[in-house]
Amino acid sequence: MTYQSQLTELKGMIEKIEYYKYTTDALIYWDKITYMPRNAIEYRSKVMSFLAGEQYRLLSDSRFQKLI
Repeated sequence: MTYQSQLTELKGMIEKIEYYKYTTDALIYWDKITYMPRNAIEYRSKVMSFLAGEQYRLLSDSRFQKLI
C-alpha cells in the first residue's frame, strides 16, 4: 500500500469520526435549544450511545491505529 493510499484511507476514517462527533454535538445543541420533551430522553440516549459507540469503534480500530 502506497503512502498516498494510506493517507487517503486515514483521511476517510477521520472524516467518519468527525461526522459522528458533529452529529452528536448537533443533537445535544438541538435538544438544548428546543427543550427536548421528557419522554424523548430514552430514545435520544440510545441514539447518542450508538453514535458514541461508532466513533469509539473507529478510533480504536487497529487499522486506524496503524495509520496514525
